[in-house]
Amino acid sequence: MNVKADAGWKSDVRNRFSARGSARRWSEMYRGETDSPEEHFFRLRRDFTVAYVLRTCAPDARILDLGCGSGPVTAALRSSGRRVVALDYSLDMLRLATERVEREGQKAGSFLQGDSELLPFATASLDAVVCLGVISYVRDYRSVLREVRRILRPGGRLVLSSRNEWHPRFSDPVQPVKEAVRWLRHPLNGQRKMVIGRFLSPREVERRLREEGYVVEQFTGMGFGPPRFRGRLLLSAPASIRLSDGLERFFGRMGSAAPYRWLADVNLWTCRTP
Repeated sequence: MNVKADAGWKSDVRNRFSARGSARRWSEMYRGETDSPEEHFFRLRRDFTVAYVLRTCAPDARILDLGCGSGPVTAALRSSGRRVVALDYSLDMLRLATERVEREGQKAGSFLQGDSELLPFATASLDAVVCLGVISYVRDYRSVLREVRRILRPGGRLVLSSRNEWHPRFSDPVQPVKEAVRWLRHPLNGQRKMVIGRFLSPREVERRLREEGYVVEQFTGMGFGPPRFRGRLLLSAPASIRLSDGLERFFGRMGSAAPYRWLADVNLWTCRTP
């Protein structure tokens, strides 16, 4: 492992989610009504996750919200009486998460600052882990998958999400052409540039989940658009949300999972350990 590169990467992540960075934006994303497609998609992700955990985990299950951010999932689960430990790399995000749960009349205990690649929990000590978006901010997310696998009990649950690398290409038909032109001008010998918050290949993520010993129960997605052409929005934000929700209902009635997997903005996997 390149220790120097890894340290620089984590420093960049810490700055990204600091009070001077985007921490406040991530907190405001879940407050009040929204006409932002991106915020709408992330709220769908939260609601899906909370519903899954409540449906599949026993009332006394010990749950970790890994990379809890400003605490939308933690707050929702705790309001339903669940035991949730929240961990994040950013102290500023943890402060915002504490503010959220206190604002909702909950106790602000069990918030931990920590590293997703070296989790401060005993082996086989947790019943479920929620890990939304985290793997896009780690240089090699296989280390996170291994750590989560280590701390989950047999039969434990994992909800994992990432942004879909195919989504920008389907949302804007000019995007693949731009990528091809850039590659022809500056070929990288097939290697993709590693960036913080990168969109990931759903095929690769699922393959690595299986390699690390997870049983993948469901692979789905949510959020389409907003449609663009040469980077310019073709619809208003409210119209984009209506289009996205309409497409989701249509493909749901058709019984087709493929659009959720390959066209959606957000990919989600629900998994269990053997």
